[in-house]
Amino acid sequence: MKKVRKALASLAIIGLVLTMAPFDAFADTGVTTARLFGSDRVGTAISVADAGWTTAGTAILAPSSDANLVDALAAAPLAGKGTPILLTENDNLNPATQAELIKLGVKQVIVVGAISETVVDQLEEMAGVTTTVLKGADRIGTAAAISAKLTAPAGAFVVGYGALADALSVASYAAANNYAILVTNPDGSLPAVESAFAGGTVYIIGGPTLVQSIAGATRIYGADRFATNQAVIKALTYKYDKVFIANGKDAHLVDSLVASSLEAKTHSPMLLGDTASAVAALDVHSKLTTNAMITALGGVTVVPDAVVAQVITGIDTVPKIRWNFGDDKGYYMGEIDRIPNGDGVWIGDNGDKAIGNWVDGKANGYGVYTWKQAPWTGDKYEGNWLNDDRSGQGTYTCANGDKYVGNYLNNMMNGQGTYTYANGNIYVGSWLNNKMNGQGTLTSANGVKYVGTWVHGNMIFH
Repeated sequence: MKKVRKALASLAIIGLVLTMAPFDAFADTGVTTARLFGSDRVGTAISVADAGWTTAGTAILAPSSDANLVDALAAAPLAGKGTPILLTENDNLNPATQAELIKLGVKQVIVVGAISETVVDQLEEMAGVTTTVLKGADRIGTAAAISAKLTAPAGAFVVGYGALADALSVASYAAANNYAILVTNPDGSLPAVESAFAGGTVYIIGGPTLVQSIAGATRIYGADRFATNQAVIKALTYKYDKVFIANGKDAHLVDSLVASSLEAKTHSPMLLGDTASAVAALDVHSKLTTNAMITALGGVTVVPDAVVAQVITGIDTVPKIRWNFGDDKGYYMGEIDRIPNGDGVWIGDNGDKAIGNWVDGKANGYGVYTWKQAPWTGDKYEGNWLNDDRSGQGTYTCANGDKYVGNYLNNMMNGQGTYTYANGNIYVGSWLNNKMNGQGTLTSANGVKYVGTWVHGNMIFH
């Protein structure tokens, strides 16, 4: 991108300093993207918790190992829309998880599945923390113990004995709508201990080889876990202003589990894919709302940008070419007519990202752009573009909390606009080349107003 777009524009105005830097993505629809991940699965769970909660009186603690993860598959309904799910090793409380519990101010920890008494003891040694252990002799017993804690569930999802991926496809819906998740016997029959929880509306998730028929139940399934995920998204009602994507392979399913309660807060679907594609990507694309946010769970090696681009563009197989955005090198994924033309995603070698529409190889129309490189990390611009330049109405949000809403020309604030400072001061008026110029009003946080004519960022006093 041209250096003028990256520059910090500073305005010294009556002791104020205006710091500018840019916003994430780019699209006809205003779709933006985000990622939640850590250095390992415990770190990813913490990242998800931080994205959804600043405080939490209660948290669910599940085992982090693949071998025992199935014990906690029914935890999502218990978490509902208000409780983060964290992970720990079975035999020792992970220090990072302990620190997160303290940071969130958690006082009640619900321990699910195959977590040892040693961990429970470590939790109860924490000041003011009490625990509830929900654990059965096997995964069926654990699911029954968790379901017994639900208050007046609206219904249940019944999944196969080893069908963790199917359970996670419905986890956010179950959490948002108070549905139990029940696990069958290995032969697909519903255990007697769980029958009491199969009231109300019952959905069978998976084919007849996984789950036997249940009178009055609706079966949702596909040829494999990804096709079942697609069938779930088609059959159930979600909101599509926020969408989550996770890797549906066994090694990464834990990312879906820990995000279920965060997804439930916004009634969002969970899209499962692998490192090449997501079967339900086009179905989700067709339902995205204006200014939707797509969040990938895991790093780019777990959920590649190309898979996210499938959802953004609605293109099943997304072409990928090397392409510059202004002066910055990177690669483009999306619609191509020899060069970028249509909806697409640009990822810079420096980490910057653009999502939106291209005409003759340049960004044109409404879009959003995010800077990832320091010192502009987290800054965003959202608005109109003309040949890779900000032009027309736009919103420019700084990581420090400053925000400009107004007109742009040649990558700079030009025309009428409102600049709101993180300290509460607000300027409303005319701009010329990133400086207050013309008639305007500066209102300080304490209510004092300066009304008059500005020239090159300075107020003219008569």
